[in-house]
Amino acid sequence: MMNKKLLTKSILGGTLTLGLVATAVLLKKEPLELTEMSLHGAEVVTTASEAKSKLRPRSQTDPTPAPQVLIAEEVKSFVVPEDQRTALQEFSRIGRKVFKNEEDKSSTTKLINDDNFLLSLADLLKSYNSEDVEFKSLQNNAVDLLLEAALASPSGVAHQVLMSIVTDPQIESESLDANRRQALAGVKAEVMYLWSSQSPEVSKEISASITGKATQKIWQNVLDTQEANHQESLAEVRSN
Repeated sequence: MMNKKLLTKSILGGTLTLGLVATAVLLKKEPLELTEMSLHGAEVVTTASEAKSKLRPRSQTDPTPAPQVLIAEEVKSFVVPEDQRTALQEFSRIGRKVFKNEEDKSSTTKLINDDNFLLSLADLLKSYNSEDVEFKSLQNNAVDLLLEAALASPSGVAHQVLMSIVTDPQIESESLDANRRQALAGVKAEVMYLWSSQSPEVSKEISASITGKATQKIWQNVLDTQEANHQESLAEVRSN
């Protein structure tokens, strides 16, 4: 597991902060780039019956084009594959051990070098499941695994997956289910915060990759949180 001692203060004060960051950004009423009524002029509805009521009968000679009606997609909860669940639980169990034996080290090394497994974590981190009581902890384990893999291979597959979380556009849509949107924003904030704290050199890459307004606001709050933590640490050093 990655060494989080340097981030202890940031995590204790920062995890709550990041949660509030994601919530505050998404609760603002400022229009985002993609809203319910900005899909190329199409009207977004949430049910098939509502869509049906929006359409009017047309005769074959009626020259007026029918209005375009988009039905908001009903996103199913992501079901974590059992092999993925077991591997992440084992990774977490090993990470909590104070003394790791050779088998533990070998198991972790094998996992962080399994490109296919690392790629599969993208689906987990871009999804939401309110019924799986372990879902959030599995996502946390996945982030920890990707961060450790990124340390071992900074330009490898883990970097690719982490960046895909940063650039995931889902939270930019106000038509997305509010609970799902908030949860995804929290994952994105966590990835941004921990990854850029662990590897400051990726901050420029993150900044350059952001296009959505909601993501940009979360990133700015992450930067503000990191700067506040840095200034607090400097103040403590000067006082000693």
